[in-house]
Amino acid sequence: MVRSVQDRRAGFSIVELMLAVAILGVLAALAVTQFREYQMDARRAELATNMSGLYDTVTIFHLHRDPEPLIGDWNPSRGSMTRDPRDWNTDVTAHQMEAWAKLGWRPDGQVRCSYLFEDLGRAEEYYARGACDLDGDGREAEQWWFGPGLRGGGDKIVDTNPKEY
Repeated sequence: MVRSVQDRRAGFSIVELMLAVAILGVLAALAVTQFREYQMDARRAELATNMSGLYDTVTIFHLHRDPEPLIGDWNPSRGSMTRDPRDWNTDVTAHQMEAWAKLGWRPDGQVRCSYLFEDLGRAEEYYARGACDLDGDGREAEQWWFGPGLRGGGDKIVDTNPKEY
Protein backbone atom coordinates (compact mmCIF):
# COMPACT_ATOMS: atom_id res chain seq x y z
CA MET A 1 0.00 0.00 0.00
CA VAL A 2 1.45 3.31 -1.08
CA ARG A 3 0.69 6.40 1.00
CA SER A 4 0.32 9.76 -0.59
CA VAL A 5 2.08 12.91 0.64
CA GLN A 6 -1.19 14.21 2.04
CA ASP A 7 -1.68 11.11 4.23
CA ARG A 8 1.74 11.54 5.85
CA ARG A 9 1.16 15.25 6.66
CA ALA A 10 -2.17 14.69 8.40
CA GLY A 11 -0.68 15.44 11.87
CA PHE A 12 2.23 17.19 13.57
CA SER A 13 5.65 15.65 13.79
CA ILE A 14 7.19 14.83 17.15
CA VAL A 15 9.68 17.69 16.72
CA GLU A 16 6.90 20.20 16.14
CA LEU A 17 5.02 18.97 19.23
CA MET A 18 8.17 19.11 21.39
CA LEU A 19 8.87 22.65 20.20
CA ALA A 20 5.33 23.77 21.02
CA VAL A 21 5.54 22.20 24.51
CA ALA A 22 8.90 23.89 25.15
CA ILE A 23 7.53 27.30 24.16
CA LEU A 24 4.49 26.82 26.40
CA GLY A 25 6.78 25.79 29.27
CA VAL A 26 8.88 28.95 28.94
CA LEU A 27 5.76 31.13 28.80
CA ALA A 28 4.29 29.40 31.86
CA ALA A 29 7.53 29.87 33.83
CA LEU A 30 7.55 33.58 33.02
CA ALA A 31 3.89 33.95 33.95
CA VAL A 32 4.31 32.19 37.33
CA THR A 33 7.33 34.35 38.20
CA GLN A 34 5.48 37.53 37.30
CA PHE A 35 2.40 36.43 39.23
CA ARG A 36 4.50 35.84 42.39
CA GLU A 37 6.03 39.31 42.01
CA TYR A 38 2.54 40.84 41.78
CA GLN A 39 1.46 38.93 44.89
CA MET A 40 4.48 40.18 46.86
CA ASP A 41 3.89 43.76 45.68
CA ALA A 42 0.30 43.54 46.93
CA ARG A 43 1.49 42.22 50.31
CA ARG A 44 4.08 45.00 50.58
CA ALA A 45 1.35 47.56 49.93
CA GLU A 46 -0.31 46.56 53.21
CA LEU A 47 2.53 48.02 55.27
CA ALA A 48 2.60 51.37 53.43
CA THR A 49 -1.19 51.72 53.49
CA ASN A 50 -1.60 50.85 57.15
CA MET A 51 1.41 52.94 58.19
CA SER A 52 -0.06 55.97 56.46
CA GLY A 53 -3.37 55.58 58.30
CA LEU A 54 -1.68 54.81 61.63
CA TYR A 55 0.68 57.79 61.36
CA ASP A 56 -2.15 60.17 60.48
CA THR A 57 -4.16 58.90 63.45
CA VAL A 58 -1.18 59.27 65.82
CA THR A 59 -0.61 62.81 64.51
CA ILE A 60 -4.25 63.80 65.11
CA PHE A 61 -4.21 62.09 68.51
CA HIS A 62 -1.03 63.98 69.43
CA LEU A 63 -2.59 67.33 68.51
CA HIS A 64 -5.70 66.64 70.64
CA ARG A 65 -4.20 64.49 73.37
CA ASP A 66 -3.87 64.38 77.10
CA PRO A 67 -0.40 65.47 78.22
CA GLU A 68 0.31 61.87 79.28
CA PRO A 69 2.43 59.70 76.98
CA LEU A 70 0.62 56.86 75.22
CA ILE A 71 2.41 53.79 73.90
CA GLY A 72 0.77 51.11 71.79
CA ASP A 73 3.06 48.09 71.76
CA TRP A 74 3.33 45.66 68.83
CA ASN A 75 -0.06 44.58 67.57
CA PRO A 76 -0.39 41.78 66.57
CA SER A 77 2.47 40.62 68.74
CA ARG A 78 5.78 40.55 66.92
CA GLY A 79 6.43 37.10 68.36
CA SER A 80 3.51 35.74 66.33
CA MET A 81 4.76 37.32 63.09
CA THR A 82 4.49 35.02 60.11
CA ARG A 83 3.84 35.56 56.45
CA ASP A 84 0.26 34.41 56.90
CA PRO A 85 -2.52 36.89 57.74
CA ARG A 86 -3.37 37.23 61.44
CA ASP A 87 -6.23 38.75 63.37
CA TRP A 88 -5.75 42.12 65.02
CA ASN A 89 -5.03 41.89 68.78
CA THR A 90 -3.33 38.48 68.42
CA ASP A 91 -1.15 37.67 71.45
CA VAL A 92 -1.41 41.15 73.00
CA THR A 93 -2.17 42.10 76.61
CA ALA A 94 -5.29 43.87 77.81
CA HIS A 95 -3.16 46.96 78.52
CA GLN A 96 -1.96 47.00 74.90
CA MET A 97 -5.51 46.60 73.61
CA GLU A 98 -6.57 49.54 75.79
CA ALA A 99 -3.83 51.78 74.36
CA TRP A 100 -4.82 50.91 70.80
CA ALA A 101 -8.49 51.48 71.62
CA LYS A 102 -7.66 54.89 73.10
CA LEU A 103 -5.80 55.81 69.91
CA GLY A 104 -8.84 54.73 67.89
CA TRP A 105 -7.08 53.05 64.97
CA ARG A 106 -7.21 49.49 63.72
CA PRO A 107 -6.71 48.02 60.27
CA ASP A 108 -9.52 46.52 58.23
CA GLY A 109 -9.44 42.72 58.33
CA GLN A 110 -6.43 40.55 58.98
CA VAL A 111 -2.84 41.78 58.77
CA ARG A 112 0.53 40.30 57.83
CA CYS A 113 2.58 43.00 59.59
CA SER A 114 2.87 44.16 63.20
CA TYR A 115 2.45 47.79 64.23
CA LEU A 116 3.55 50.01 67.11
CA PHE A 117 3.13 53.68 68.01
CA GLU A 118 4.42 56.04 70.67
CA ASP A 119 3.27 59.50 71.63
CA LEU A 120 6.05 60.64 73.97
CA GLY A 121 3.96 63.42 75.54
CA ARG A 122 6.29 66.20 74.38
CA ALA A 123 5.87 68.68 71.55
CA GLU A 124 5.75 66.93 68.19
CA GLU A 125 7.53 63.84 69.50
CA TYR A 126 5.65 60.81 68.27
CA TYR A 127 6.18 58.02 65.79
CA ALA A 128 4.63 54.95 64.23
CA ARG A 129 6.45 51.79 63.26
CA GLY A 130 5.57 48.68 61.26
CA ALA A 131 7.43 45.43 60.65
CA CYS A 132 6.89 42.51 58.24
CA ASP A 133 8.47 39.24 57.21
CA LEU A 134 6.41 38.52 54.13
CA ASP A 135 8.78 36.07 52.47
CA GLY A 136 9.16 33.93 55.61
CA ASP A 137 12.96 34.03 55.72
CA GLY A 138 13.16 35.27 59.33
CA ARG A 139 14.51 38.73 58.39
CA GLU A 140 12.12 41.64 58.86
CA ALA A 141 11.67 44.86 56.98
CA GLU A 142 10.49 47.89 58.97
CA GLN A 143 9.07 51.31 58.31
CA TRP A 144 9.38 54.17 60.80
CA TRP A 145 7.31 57.33 60.39
CA PHE A 146 8.61 60.12 62.64
CA GLY A 147 6.83 63.24 63.84
CA PRO A 148 8.42 66.68 63.30
CA GLY A 149 10.10 66.70 66.73
CA LEU A 150 12.11 63.50 66.16
CA ARG A 151 15.03 62.55 63.91
CA GLY A 152 15.48 65.98 62.38
CA GLY A 153 11.78 66.73 62.02
CA GLY A 154 9.39 66.80 59.13
CA ASP A 155 7.32 63.62 58.96
CA LYS A 156 10.23 61.40 57.95
CA ILE A 157 9.77 57.91 56.61
CA VAL A 158 12.63 55.46 57.15
CA ASP A 159 12.39 52.11 55.37
CA THR A 160 14.88 49.62 56.84
CA ASN A 161 15.75 46.47 54.93
CA PRO A 162 13.34 47.18 52.05
CA LYS A 163 14.53 44.06 50.22
CA GLU A 164 13.69 41.88 53.24
CA TYR A 165 9.92 41.99 52.95
